[in-house]
Amino acid sequence: MPLNNPYDVDLLIDNHTLFPYYTVFLDEKDKDYIKRYMALRKGEIYYKIAGILNPLGENSHLRFCEKCNEKSMAKYGELYWHRIHQIRGIYICPIHGTPIYNSSVSLEDNKYRYIAATKENCLVTDIKNYESSLCDKLLIIAKDMAWILNNPVINTKIKEQYRNQLKILKYATANGALRQKDLIGDFEAFWGIEILEKTHSTITKTNNCNWLLEMGWNRKIVTDTLKNILFLRFLGLTPYKLFNEKIEFLPFGKGKYPCLNPVCPKYKKEIIESIKVKENYKTKSPIGYFTCPVCGFSYLRRGPDNGQEDRLRYSRIIDYGGYWMDRLIKISKDHNGAEIARIMGTTHTTVYDYLRKIGKK
Repeated sequence: MPLNNPYDVDLLIDNHTLFPYYTVFLDEKDKDYIKRYMALRKGEIYYKIAGILNPLGENSHLRFCEKCNEKSMAKYGELYWHRIHQIRGIYICPIHGTPIYNSSVSLEDNKYRYIAATKENCLVTDIKNYESSLCDKLLIIAKDMAWILNNPVINTKIKEQYRNQLKILKYATANGALRQKDLIGDFEAFWGIEILEKTHSTITKTNNCNWLLEMGWNRKIVTDTLKNILFLRFLGLTPYKLFNEKIEFLPFGKGKYPCLNPVCPKYKKEIIESIKVKENYKTKSPIGYFTCPVCGFSYLRRGPDNGQEDRLRYSRIIDYGGYWMDRLIKISKDHNGAEIARIMGTTHTTVYDYLRKIGKK
């Protein structure tokens, strides 16, 4: 490049190649590794990125959108290849909502030379007409591809985002186990077999391992960007939300949580900062464990909560705590069993059981 030009290698790679799209789900170390190979013009770069590309979805030719070409010709007097149209698995222009066509420029025959876009090599020879519902889905995918290409920064933990959304939608239990049959069946119904075949993203069902299940497992991130788009849209997300807004699985609402010990100075005050969430072995429903930091009163509640009123109930007391016991001993001197039970927020039987344990009855 000439001296004092406004471009550098990073700017060219980030703004004029598909690097941001294909590497968005890689860790920074792998991104830097690939970018370094690109900057050094290493011929074997294709093999370095083969793991994040679906070879079944490889384009055979450079591609174009008729309307984009019309706009380019009117504005610049010439055509150019739009990088968004070269992404594997894109069929609709995200700007115009019209089909993308193959040019006559073969990628296989022109791997190492540049051929400019012209009116002659960008001719539509076979008009495509996608059925309406198919076109709508392909357009959603194309727009997400374009957004990710231009916004490749992730500010969240993707695996955690997916796991929490799966729990919210009940495709995973509170402990994170996938309801595999429901997940696969609903995913295929959501997209339809035609979309999955066109994007080379069909689900293998001959074993207990396929790319869709890998999305939900607590393992390495699936780095294929197209598969992530299919998955996040199925979960009701957008790339923006996935990348920027923390998704939380909160079957008991957002903390803080109240102490439910009637004799605690902080009774019904939201003082419990965090809780443990486990899973009922039989029903698979979440169970929340709450402990007051002031009095030690500990209780569990079977969830999920259905409203604000659920926050003031418990399913079982785990431990009354030291403060409750001290209070029980103190009032036992001046009150009968029924009065003590009312004050302590428990039953007459519980009062007598605890008083017997400490030798007061």
